[in-house]
Amino acid sequence: MMEREVRDAIRAVASARGLDTTQYTLFGYGGAGPLHLAGYTEGLDFAGFLTFHFAAAFSAFGCTTADYQHRYARSVHLGLPPGCDPEAKRAVAEAINGIWEEMEQAARAEIAVGREIRFTQLAMVRYGGQLSDLEVISPSPRLKAAADVDRLIAAWEGLYSKINSRVARYEGAGYQIFELGLLASVEKVKPRIVKQAVGSAQPEQRAHKGTRNMYWKGRWQPASLWEMELLKPGNQITGPAIVEHPATTLVVPEGKRVDVDEWNFFWLR
Repeated sequence: MMEREVRDAIRAVASARGLDTTQYTLFGYGGAGPLHLAGYTEGLDFAGFLTFHFAAAFSAFGCTTADYQHRYARSVHLGLPPGCDPEAKRAVAEAINGIWEEMEQAARAEIAVGREIRFTQLAMVRYGGQLSDLEVISPSPRLKAAADVDRLIAAWEGLYSKINSRVARYEGAGYQIFELGLLASVEKVKPRIVKQAVGSAQPEQRAHKGTRNMYWKGRWQPASLWEMELLKPGNQITGPAIVEHPATTLVVPEGKRVDVDEWNFFWLR
């Protein structure tokens, strides 16, 4: 039941964001993530599924290595009536630019780190009369002409079409912008994951820990036991198997296998 709910949640999130999952790799992380990876990914169409030694600490890893980022937002009331002329678009562009500039100045004053600050300009757009909006990244840091406003709207409509469908577009209602945003980011020093030589598909004998009965899909079956820390790039583990680590457990059902790549990541095939 839990695995089905996780699978449905992944599908819902991908659909809401208009993502083509075949272009993404799904990470199984957390102490229990690898344990259920084979279950909640069944039937999902991703480019691949992987996990790693530090799965149980992946959230902490992300917190310590992710770039510093601060979000700014400002409520506005801007409109683009259907078929509005270039002059009206330039007036909207001027108002948007002024607010983005103010937020950037606030970010520079607040993030006094002596390092480069990257800015990402955002606009929350909706069709006239709609009750909710979608956030889109501006293709340009400043809207210098009516054509830049058109490009911003085109980027938003592309996102809108991905999430809803092209037939849901309604340009005849015009556009409303009730909020502008800014992401201010400062890069952190990143760890380097070392690429290793790929060796034999057959793991060393010392990595094998014996067998244990595993309950999977309503029946018990013998599963080979492996020590995750002793598996090396190039190794393959065929299910049914259990790969153990002090902080997590990776289950490999019958009909699946795990390949260890040159980065020491574990791919569930």
